Amino acid sequence: MSEQIHPRGRLMTVLTLARFEARQHLRSHRMFALASLLFLFIVGGSYGLSDPDGRLTPGIATDTPYEVLFLVSLFVLLSATLGVVLLGFDAISRRRLTKELAIELSQPISRSDLALAHLLGLWTAAFLPTMAATLVGVTMMHSQMDAWPSLAELAYFLGATALVLLWYSSIQLLASSLARDLGSAVTLGVGSWMLFTFVWLLVTAVLASIIGVDMTDRPTLRINASTAFRR
Repeated sequence: MSEQIHPRGRLMTVLTLARFEARQHLRSHRMFALASLLFLFIVGGSYGLSDPDGRLTPGIATDTPYEVLFLVSLFVLLSATLGVVLLGFDAISRRRLTKELAIELSQPISRSDLALAHLLGLWTAAFLPTMAATLVGVTMMHSQMDAWPSLAELAYFLGATALVLLWYSSIQLLASSLARDLGSAVTLGVGSWMLFTFVWLLVTAVLASIIGVDMTDRPTLRINASTAFRR
């Protein structure tokens, strides 16, 4: 009987710790800075890009709400992932310095479950305000374009955003676990963010140029969410 309830008990423990971790992040002073950053980039970008009188590069389309969402994903990449750094750059290193990590490791919970709880807590704290800013941004698009993205398109966008934030949360926790003090935590956190945000995009752009892919080609920016789901 105990073997049957053991996996469920582990799951409940992980989820409970993750909720506690997320609550700590959401109530921290850093969340105010993150919320301001998200609403400035995502909501402001959604409103500006959906302006019918706005003018962008001729090869970039902003005729539908989903095309605007596609462009807003750049603002998400810059702001939401930076928010993960803001919340998680010292998530492990601070606990090591204050001896909290030693206390947590002495509890009757496996290290993998504890790591998963920290990951889910950081991811939840970063994703919830990002989702809220996205929904407000969609409302701004509707006020400008008098149109809504479909539920499939919105779910596709939020799902991709969630995966990106999960990836960056994993990177930040790994970088924080390598840091020995606050200075190295900041350096590793910001450095890893810049590596995977700017350097990786630069590598992608160079490879696209080498193989002859035009990144500003209008058809490539018209993504049909329903077609993507079928594939």
